[in-house]
Amino acid sequence: MSSSALSLETASDPPKELSAAHVDDTTSPWLLALLLVAITLFSYWPTFSNGFVNYDDNGYVTENTHLQPGLTAANVSWAFRATIMANWHPLTWISHMVDVQFFGLHPAGHHATSLILHCVNVVLLFLLLRAATGFLWRSAFVAALFALHPFNVECVAWVAERKSLLCTLFMFLALFAYGWYVRKPGVARYALVALLFSLGLASKPMILPLLLLSAASAAITVVAQTNAIAPNQILSMPLRAANAFWSYLLYILKGFWPLHLAMFYPHPEYHLGIWKPLAGFVFILLVTYFCLRHLQQRYLIVCWLWYLGCLVPVIGFIQVGRQALADRYAYTPLLGIFVLIVWWVADHSDWLPHRTEVLAGAAAILLIFFGALTWRQTAIWKDDLTLFGHALQITTGNFIADNNMGLAYLQTGRSDRAYDYFLRSATEKPNFGLAHYNLGVMMLGQNRRSEARKEFETAIRFGQDKSDIASAYHNLGIAMLEDNQIPDAIKMFTKALELGLFLGRPRPRSARQHQRRHRSVSKDSRAGSKPQGRKTTTRRARLRPRNSLLQLRKLNQRPTRRDIPALAGAQHCCAPACVMPDFSFCRSDRVI
Repeated sequence: MSSSALSLETASDPPKELSAAHVDDTTSPWLLALLLVAITLFSYWPTFSNGFVNYDDNGYVTENTHLQPGLTAANVSWAFRATIMANWHPLTWISHMVDVQFFGLHPAGHHATSLILHCVNVVLLFLLLRAATGFLWRSAFVAALFALHPFNVECVAWVAERKSLLCTLFMFLALFAYGWYVRKPGVARYALVALLFSLGLASKPMILPLLLLSAASAAITVVAQTNAIAPNQILSMPLRAANAFWSYLLYILKGFWPLHLAMFYPHPEYHLGIWKPLAGFVFILLVTYFCLRHLQQRYLIVCWLWYLGCLVPVIGFIQVGRQALADRYAYTPLLGIFVLIVWWVADHSDWLPHRTEVLAGAAAILLIFFGALTWRQTAIWKDDLTLFGHALQITTGNFIADNNMGLAYLQTGRSDRAYDYFLRSATEKPNFGLAHYNLGVMMLGQNRRSEARKEFETAIRFGQDKSDIASAYHNLGIAMLEDNQIPDAIKMFTKALELGLFLGRPRPRSARQHQRRHRSVSKDSRAGSKPQGRKTTTRRARLRPRNSLLQLRKLNQRPTRRDIPALAGAQHCCAPACVMPDFSFCRSDRVI
């Protein structure tokens, strides 16, 4: 092994490694690194034609007022204080600020940054495995699997998932630093390890490094994700454990055959059955037993524990979000499975005739297959309609995809289709508050205030995020204001303020403008019970607590009925804000 190799005890017999390293050194590792970058860029090339999507990209980039000025001292200070989007990840915010600084809101530049980070991770993985084990071609093949596997498209093609790429980058650098520390322990080298792990945790709390750092990161994450953790009465511990055991097996099955990948997989809840979690649990026991029986091949147990351990924060024992599993969660954990299989096959294939040619041919076919799938999967992230339409084709009961398809159609002016998708989302998941909220927004825009109020009340009852609930309170107050129920409206606005609503401020309109628009909408809404496809104006909006406060101040002045349209026009809701046929905004779910 070369003098730069790390002292990590994850490989096979040292004499074998030295021999293999001596043979493998005839090929330049940097030439292979360039080849890895080339095939990665080629497979992900469609990402440069993709836009932003209405699934968290708005919260991370397009609708985030803290990012719009770019990289400033005030924005950097905010990044270290912010816990919005259910995470504390200041480095992720700063990376988005840098993108806005250089590229503005042009999506191609943001996608380019994500792709470059993925390429860097691929090269770092290759060099790390090469240095740790001495095997050049095995390390290159594992890095190629990591580069081209379709599971990783979600992390690369989705701008909002930048955090996974950054977290993995610092994790690889920290492992390099740890190998450097092990060779010659010292305070300075250990401090570098701790610093790099800290940067990884500041990108995404997904890695499990040093104990104190992990504990601190876990505490911050619990605070940040308080609103996203599903209530225990919705998902009991047996349900969560059952899905977790099944997911451990399902990630590997999808890793072998990644043909039906979606941006969201609904949690099965009571419909999972018994055999799936049982199969997952038995699978974990069998593989663990196998690894323990072959402890002389230490990479087996190390890789298996890597897979199990890296998934612990997101496997679902503590349910965060509404998903059963997610492609993005496999970005780092599946590395353990890749290394385990590649090393095992290489160590136990001596009996094959023409072994080198057979293994090289099989590897090439597999990489071509994965590369083609990655190209196709990347193109699916082109826009909202393509992304969520694909999800609806390959999943059932996907209420998140239905809700976001409604938003996508609304942004293209198809309010009739938007209504249908919102209704289907609420029907598929009656306790999904956002679907009811969006239905209420649509009905309020059609002057169907009685029905809208019921939907807002349902949204309040089932809401998980405080800003979602506050938005529903605010629009419920608007409906009451329209019905001239002033005391009740004041109560709703007060509750909205107590929940700390709003992130920006809307564009003001005069009372006369609101009255004209209100009459126009009311006339259109009387044409039928659903929107009739009238083109809907869309724009960006950001709100501040001043909106509800403004309502209360004006109401305390005893407004006349003539003032009601102007007061109603002052209300809005949070991102992704899309102006509805009257005065309200729709929302999409947040992602963890």
